[in-house]
Amino acid sequence: MDLSSLLLTVTGPLSPLVALVLAPPGHGTFVTTGLIVSAGLLVFACATWAAFERLRSVHLQRAMRVEIIQNGTEFEGVFRQASGRTIVVLGRAIDSRAVVFARQSDLKESSGHDWRALLDVLPSPIWLRDATGKLRFANKAFLAATGCTNELEARARDITLERSELDLFSEAHEGAGRARARRFVEIGGQRRTLEFQVRAMGTQSAAIAVDVTDDAFSQSKLILENEAHRDVIDQLSIGVAVFGADRRIALSNRSFRKHYGLSEDALAETPFFEELLDRLRAEGRIPEQRDFTAWKRRMVALFDDPRSRNEEVWHLPNGHSERVTSCPHPLGGLTFLVDDLTNELEMQSAYNSIVKSQKATLDTINEAIAVFGPDGRLKLHNSAFSKLWRLTDEDLASRPHIQQIARVCESRIGVDETWGLVVAGVNAAEPGRYETWSTIKRADGHVVAVSLTRLPDGATMATFSDLTDALSFESLLRQGDRPAA
Repeated sequence: MDLSSLLLTVTGPLSPLVALVLAPPGHGTFVTTGLIVSAGLLVFACATWAAFERLRSVHLQRAMRVEIIQNGTEFEGVFRQASGRTIVVLGRAIDSRAVVFARQSDLKESSGHDWRALLDVLPSPIWLRDATGKLRFANKAFLAATGCTNELEARARDITLERSELDLFSEAHEGAGRARARRFVEIGGQRRTLEFQVRAMGTQSAAIAVDVTDDAFSQSKLILENEAHRDVIDQLSIGVAVFGADRRIALSNRSFRKHYGLSEDALAETPFFEELLDRLRAEGRIPEQRDFTAWKRRMVALFDDPRSRNEEVWHLPNGHSERVTSCPHPLGGLTFLVDDLTNELEMQSAYNSIVKSQKATLDTINEAIAVFGPDGRLKLHNSAFSKLWRLTDEDLASRPHIQQIARVCESRIGVDETWGLVVAGVNAAEPGRYETWSTIKRADGHVVAVSLTRLPDGATMATFSDLTDALSFESLLRQGDRPAA
């Protein structure tokens, strides 16, 4: 295949183009300079680099030519001919050659579409410097920030937006081709935070300075809030640990580390959740498991569904008990809350023992007794109370409210004034007038004496005595004492 057919094959689908074919350095020549016109295509085939230099009407930079040959990096750009016409240039690596397609654009300088005008309307300073650091272009935002009236003044003074910006240009030109840094600049009497971005483009480098003052302030505020957040968490008595989506520990408070006997250095050595479980198991700080591998797999699986909340009570080999709760973290991963229940369970056990002892004592009393707390809920009762009011263990198991007990009793015995009197006494601020015994006839015919006593802790003790049998016996005695008619 000759060169002309190769060029037509490559450039054919891209509309009328100018194609410049460059040979890699040191590969010699492969065709003489010539002109081919075919199918509306104007093709320049350049045999050598020297031949290409004669086509300088298209202002391509040498660095771009070298880059596309050595690195195979594609590029595109808009360049202007000396005549003012605009050329759209695309660089592509094809086989071992660099092919540069150049298409003439319909836009002309006289049409008003000038890149300088476009850059002037941008709010961010944009400027160009050559390899020596000399200012070559500056938009209006740059001129306003530096206090220059026009570009000629800025170039004459070789003004800088910030003193160290030349170091960034040198870094971009001599290094990786890019440089980026944040600098504080005083603009219009105000201290602003600007993010400088410099990029080398051949023998020149372009820079833009974006005002990130608000972002920097928000970031600083967020850092302060995070520090305050950490301080607050560190004061909690409950243990808190945050693991990221990668299961690496991101945060732990003092209570968590103290509870498990861990230092910050120890957490740094075992930062992953599964590693921490292995360490705690070796130290006897997690529950004994018949199949530890399966249990650990289940715990690690909590990260796969971070939307779910999981709560467990762990009973440890050392006799301690703790509640471990995992919940999703807004940024991914899980937050673990560890609450030591040892003292609470010991107090609950002691309280239950006292209640059982009191109930056993009350069960020896013939009168029906029920103790209601300040909130109206049943705290304590004896078996005589259940028998008198026909209540089952299920009825009283959940510490029901006095109103609920009244409704159950009235549904089974009938409606009378008994429970109305008891409810009034429990809710009364000063139940002294209810302390004397009141005799009430129930709906089922039983006669019940009621007495209410306010206890020191604010609870109210209701005592019920069934007088039905006693009154019946008394009535029989009276009838026996009557003289015969």
